[in-house]
Amino acid sequence: MFEAVINRLPEVFYERDKSLKGMNTFRTGGNAALVFYPESKAALVKTLDVVRSENVPFVVLGAGSNVLISDKDYEGVVISTKKMTKMRLWGSILVCECGVKLADAVKVACDNSLGGLEFAVGIP
Repeated sequence: MFEAVINRLPEVFYERDKSLKGMNTFRTGGNAALVFYPESKAALVKTLDVVRSENVPFVVLGAGSNVLISDKDYEGVVISTKKMTKMRLWGSILVCECGVKLADAVKVACDNSLGGLEFAVGIP
């Protein structure tokens, strides 16, 4: 089941039998059969397309804040967005990928005299 997914995603880094304890702020969780780490929107979309077409159970996990993960092993794929950390400015608009930490976005906004993210200071 997983070999077909791995073979169809040669460009996406993955880990087998990965502990989820280090992937959430509560430090809970068993092991996931596979964890994929796409680094771009295109890689994320392709990863989602592949796991869906192969009928493999999956979840998407961001930074893991406020996520309570069962200590039982997960016999599916976890798609981690933590490597999707690109930010760019379009004039006065800061565009962030889904893996950007709020603290990093706040810093870039402040460094570029942008407002509106003040509320996010201190949010994990």
